[in-house]
Amino acid sequence: MKSHFIVRTLLFSYPVFLAIPSLIFAADCTAQENNWYVGIGAGWSNDDVKKEEIFSSLQADGFSISQFTSNDDDNMYKLFGGYNFNPHFAMEVGYFDHGSFDFISTLLQTDMQEGKVSVDGYFFDFIGRWPIEHGLSAFVRGGINNARVEQKFADNQFATAFYNSSERGANLNYGAGVVYSFNDVFSVRAEVERFRIEKNTITDDRVDTFSISVLYHFGSRRPTRATSTNEQAIQEHTRTPTPSPEPSPLPGPEPGLPAEITLSASTLFDFDMAVLRDEGKQVLTELVRDMADLEYEVVIITGHTDRIGTRPYNLALSMRRADTVRNYLLQAGIPGQNISARGVNSDEPVTTPRQCMGPVTDNLKACLQPDRRVVV
Repeated sequence: MKSHFIVRTLLFSYPVFLAIPSLIFAADCTAQENNWYVGIGAGWSNDDVKKEEIFSSLQADGFSISQFTSNDDDNMYKLFGGYNFNPHFAMEVGYFDHGSFDFISTLLQTDMQEGKVSVDGYFFDFIGRWPIEHGLSAFVRGGINNARVEQKFADNQFATAFYNSSERGANLNYGAGVVYSFNDVFSVRAEVERFRIEKNTITDDRVDTFSISVLYHFGSRRPTRATSTNEQAIQEHTRTPTPSPEPSPLPGPEPGLPAEITLSASTLFDFDMAVLRDEGKQVLTELVRDMADLEYEVVIITGHTDRIGTRPYNLALSMRRADTVRNYLLQAGIPGQNISARGVNSDEPVTTPRQCMGPVTDNLKACLQPDRRVVV
């Protein structure tokens, strides 16, 4: 791997990074609920030119080489789309262009032999993921590609082995990388891959790539965040107390007395997400039914997170969760002028620091579960 490939990768990838601000803004405006995503990636590719074999071919035809230069790397890009079956498993298809690789040989007779091979095609992969820490996951991928390998020679009169051709074939490809999710629909990943390709005269039958990609998920659950088993435990939500059915019923709450309902985030959402689960929709539907029998002047929805993660991220997550609940109530017929939403990060915890201590593990997440809630 040449020392300058990092600079070349970053320079060639600048359109990817220019897209980041607009995608972050779009993430807050997306209201769809599915698991499809699209992405664009750019980076660096490498395929070794077969210097010794080229020498042998020219020598077999009676030529000697006085000078030889080759280009083993180039810029690459890819466009792709995928579907998340669950937080751990996805399918992806796309198009790639790995650029071209070439050589120039100067013969003793002052003649020159030039050759170039270019590689592009399509891929179909399966991806497996697992979480590392808050927002960061690792993944492996594998599948098949259908690559077009086209070789051209500027002058093929010298060696009989040098001829223009364009070949296609199905081969394996595999890779690994990491992905970081900024919010529910926007993430960035870095990965290395190896693509097997059809044999040719100029290069080895494989291309190695390093790329950085931007992914946009259409309002789906973020696949890079694997759901913790402890997160699936459902906290009982508190309902507004009702008079006991006794012969002499107790009087109702005094006029103007606020009623508070606490909904567990694990009931409403998957861990670290703001898209309603089916169970969360059922809970909110019951809440709407209960509200139909109440008289109220205002409804305030407050989203809370635990203290794991950065403050800006958790503040945005708590706001998105509050907005999700607000939008559901609006769609159910609650008047919009009477309902508001806010996010408070982890500023109003239920637990205390002494109750939940230690590194970020499943045990700590389970201990902090009461802090992850939405209060109506």
